[in-house]
Amino acid sequence: MTRYFCLSIVFATMLFSSCDMEQRKITSEALKDERKSREIKQVKEGEILNAALQTGREVSRISQQELIATLQLAIEAHGVPGAVTFCNVEALSLMDSLSTATKSRIRRVSQRYRNPKDEPNELEANLLDAYAYSVEQNEAPGDNIQMLDNGKILYTKPILLGAELCLNCHGTKSEISPETQSQINELYPQDKATGYQIGQLRGMWSIELDKTEIIKNM
Repeated sequence: MTRYFCLSIVFATMLFSSCDMEQRKITSEALKDERKSREIKQVKEGEILNAALQTGREVSRISQQELIATLQLAIEAHGVPGAVTFCNVEALSLMDSLSTATKSRIRRVSQRYRNPKDEPNELEANLLDAYAYSVEQNEAPGDNIQMLDNGKILYTKPILLGAELCLNCHGTKSEISPETQSQINELYPQDKATGYQIGQLRGMWSIELDKTEIIKNM
């Protein structure tokens, strides 16, 4: 009788211990699921887009500054025709370097492009049309942010021709010197980027951001 009683106690203890371990496992898994759920809820899509918007603005600002500063140095050293050569040789390389540094894909696109590599894709063309319409309506076009199907985030910002200096390469025939026009014709035989006036839409920044990087830095 005593033997059976002891065995019952041992069995009960083992059963209780097993149940306790199982309960702890369930509780631990529940806590993990709850924590994971809470983390997901904390990073909402709106917050991600807002963070991407700020990142896009910063990347476009840095890119614009670097491009203008380098272009001005080229003009000072070689004149406007030399700046045309600079754009042909160095501009895309500069964009690639900035893309690597900022972990993004940076492009300047335009429907009236000079370099064929700046031709917009279908989505970019639609956004350019929207920006152009805003300018035609005398509205100040703002930047734009949107999720893409590939898990990336696209930031775009219109580029308006705002400086007299730009007309030396992108203005009317009377504003572009014969030497500069000759250089444009040689380097860009299919050029579409002349005939602009101050305030017109020159193109836009198209910056593709990595969603994972945005969340990581939030």
